[in-house]
Amino acid sequence: MLELTTYVDDELVVLEFEHSLVSLSKWESKFKKVFLSKEPHTFEEMIDYYGFMLVTPGVRREVVYGLSPEQLLDLRKHIDDAQTATILNDEGGRKGDGEVLTNEVIYYYLKALKIPFHPTETWHVNRIMTLIALSAWKDNPPKEKPAKQQWAEMAAENERRRKMLQTNG
Repeated sequence: MLELTTYVDDELVVLEFEHSLVSLSKWESKFKKVFLSKEPHTFEEMIDYYGFMLVTPGVRREVVYGLSPEQLLDLRKHIDDAQTATILNDEGGRKGDGEVLTNEVIYYYLKALKIPFHPTETWHVNRIMTLIALSAWKDNPPKEKPAKQQWAEMAAENERRRKMLQTNG
C-alpha cells in the first residue's frame, strides 16, 4: 500500500493506493488490453490505472488528476517495486517465457496452485507473481539432469577452460 497526501475539496487527505489484481482487472475491463505488457501505456491510461489503484473510501478516482508529478512518479515506483526480498533463480522465475499475463491468467494460477483469492487479490501484483512462481517451483522442483548430459556439460566446460588457459590438460 502506498500513501500520498493531497488536498481534496480544500481538505488535506491521505490517499491509499494498491497495485493489485483488483485494480488490474478494473483497468483491463475498461481498456480491453493487457496492463502487464512490454508495450508502453499512454499518460491517460496510467492516470486511469492510478485511479483504479485508489482504495481510500469516499474519495473519487478523479482526484488523481490533481496529483503532482512527484506523486505520479511515486505511484510508478510503487508499481515497479518488487515488494519482496525473495529472489528466484532461473528455474523458479517466469521472466522471458512470453506468456501474456492478464488478470484472469493470474487468477488461474492462484486457483491452480490452491492459493486463496482473499486476501491475495489485494496484495501488490509483484508480490503475487513471486508467490505464484515460488509455489510452482516448490510444487515441481527441477529434475536432475541425466548423467550423460552432466558429463557432456563438464567435458564442454573443461574444453573451454583448456582453450582459455591454452593448456592440454
